[in-house]
Amino acid sequence: MSSPPPPSSAPSNPDPKPTTSPKLLSNLVASTGASATTLDARIAHINRVLATQSGIDSTLLLLGYSLYFVSSQIRRFGVDGTLRRRIVLQLLQFLSPSRASEKSAAAPGVLGPDANAIADSVKSLGSMCSDVRMFMRLWGLLKIYAGVKATIKAPPKDTTLRVLGAGQMTAMAAYLGMEHVFYLGSKGVLFKDSLTAKPERLAKLFKVAVGVYGAYLVMDYVRLWRVWQVREVERRLEEVAGPEKIDDEQRVRVLKEREAQDAAWWRGLQVDMAYSPLVLHWGGVQGASLGDAGVGLLGSWAGWVGFKEAWRVTA
Repeated sequence: MSSPPPPSSAPSNPDPKPTTSPKLLSNLVASTGASATTLDARIAHINRVLATQSGIDSTLLLLGYSLYFVSSQIRRFGVDGTLRRRIVLQLLQFLSPSRASEKSAAAPGVLGPDANAIADSVKSLGSMCSDVRMFMRLWGLLKIYAGVKATIKAPPKDTTLRVLGAGQMTAMAAYLGMEHVFYLGSKGVLFKDSLTAKPERLAKLFKVAVGVYGAYLVMDYVRLWRVWQVREVERRLEEVAGPEKIDDEQRVRVLKEREAQDAAWWRGLQVDMAYSPLVLHWGGVQGASLGDAGVGLLGSWAGWVGFKEAWRVTA
């Protein structure tokens, strides 16, 4: 009897060499190139944001207060002195309470680095961001001067808004002036004998400056309310009068202007809402004290609002 023939499915080459699909290679190269292009575009966009003073300020504001919040959370998870120890114990408490009890009795320094030292370093970096922002505001009075000139040339039609604008510029000029004296005095540049050598005077000057900024915020709330009121009246009058006889292009432009005005109004309200608790905290109002977590969250909120706008403008 003859032996059975070999199966037809048997490969002719018992040891084939693996081959790479050309399509796979082309897709890999294309995806890598797309990722590089996207990264390059993001870097270029960030560079445009940081090329403007408002972009730098909002970026440092967001970064600095985010670091304050991160520092508070590191300290929170490292109450016993070690960050990783606290995290491990929390996980073990959920997975195995008996093992968590054993580990909690172990030496406190065997599970990780000192969380308080890490938190202090992170907070110091956040303070550096605030310090740079304060230095950049040394020429902020020039911006106030430009704003006064622009208001004189084209004052608001509404009397209330004109009065509020003058009051806000006066308050901001006073605040910046006191902030400059506080900053330069704390660095030993101005009034070394009366300020630098006497921290209690610096603290008092700081509280007065915060109070002036609080007055500015109150006026800004009133301004936002009045702006909303004026716009509502204008819109109702337009509804009564009927649609204007304008072409489609002009109508689109008007709608975009209103959308931009509404967006600016909402941004202003968010920033005021973020800063209001901070003013009470910095002013030493009883019962309004915030920890680093609260200060970090509120400051980051204000910074995020400004950073988003700077990102949009430089798109």
